[in-house]
Amino acid sequence: MIASWMLATAFFTACAALAAWAAERALRAVGRAGRGPWIVACAAAIAWPLLAPLASRVAGALRDGSHAATAAALPALRIIAHPLPAWIGGGARGETVLAALWMTASLLLSARLLRSLRVLRHAQRRAHEQVLDGVSVLVTPALGPAAVGTRHPRIIVPRWLFDLEAPLRADVLRHEEEHCRARDPWIILGAALGTALFPWNPALWWISRRLHLALEEDCDARVLRTGASVERYGKLLVLIAHRQSVTRRAPVMAASNSHLERRILAMHAPRPARPVLHLVAFGTLALAAVAIACSSPVADAPGSTTTASDRAAANAPAGGPYFEFQISNPASPRAGNPVPHYPDSLAAAHVSGAVIGQFVVNADGTVDTTTFKVLKSSAPEFTIAVRQVLPSWRYNPARAGNGAPVRQVVQQPFLFSEKMK
Repeated sequence: MIASWMLATAFFTACAALAAWAAERALRAVGRAGRGPWIVACAAAIAWPLLAPLASRVAGALRDGSHAATAAALPALRIIAHPLPAWIGGGARGETVLAALWMTASLLLSARLLRSLRVLRHAQRRAHEQVLDGVSVLVTPALGPAAVGTRHPRIIVPRWLFDLEAPLRADVLRHEEEHCRARDPWIILGAALGTALFPWNPALWWISRRLHLALEEDCDARVLRTGASVERYGKLLVLIAHRQSVTRRAPVMAASNSHLERRILAMHAPRPARPVLHLVAFGTLALAAVAIACSSPVADAPGSTTTASDRAAANAPAGGPYFEFQISNPASPRAGNPVPHYPDSLAAAHVSGAVIGQFVVNADGTVDTTTFKVLKSSAPEFTIAVRQVLPSWRYNPARAGNGAPVRQVVQQPFLFSEKMK
């Protein structure tokens, strides 16, 4: 089910985000750049859901071989892959609604991204190329300062930048040169495409924001290492934040001014007294998060030929009962099952309704009526009619991955309408 796949993907992305956060803290503790972990986390969050079916097949081949010990070391977190009941949002109608919402959100975000790119491209075409303090820049009336363009990143600056003192201009230009040298516009574009592709993934949005912040902090650190004054540079960032127009006109491709406080705090933060201890502690946390992410059931995405849930049911002891997501062939009602009796009183009053029941189907296809539970019912009379007919119902029994019939928990809707009379 698409809802289960989305939950599993969000869980995997959250684990990747935790690993990136811990890895960044470890790298910052020893004075290294922190963008790398966020780039990896963003790429993994985008690529893994698309590659999950292939990963599932590879994992299945390994498990079927001589790698049982390795497979056992990565337990699957099955609870998050439990499909939603049909009356909550599963089923064909729920799947259609989720897919429609997903497509609508993706189209809106894609249009927003294209608009940002069009604004920046238009600004580049109308800008005047000029040399400022020995650096070739594109001058606009108000747009910038920023590094723009993906094929050949350029520095775009506003006209008011010429009014600043030479040392301040040098700091601004050096910062944007660092962005161009590191090809940061490419990275920002990739993150924006990822959020447009998976707009329902909150962890991916957070990774994208933290990636933007890490890129800015890395450039700030490189500028300060050239001898720039921390106090002067911090005041310069505040000035630019108040006058910058990139965020308003092209928000997807620009650094957020909401990160300004974090950037200034990072510049003034002292180095930890024991950097190696920080490196080991946060490095261990990052590795633990990666291990949890790799064991996530996101590999059981739609399209997998042999899922981990099939293997779990095939290797599990007989008896059950199992849920639908744990078996390869779920139980299905046989043709010819009797229809519940439409209560005479409700039929005479032209009252229609439905009952959604949950019960266990035995390995021989019979219904274990002692497990019957009502999940939803329009009227008590409808529930009585379902209870009376269930003992005579027969199912094609559920089968595990090894083909053996097993008991399964089934959620079955029963409809009552005028057509039944």
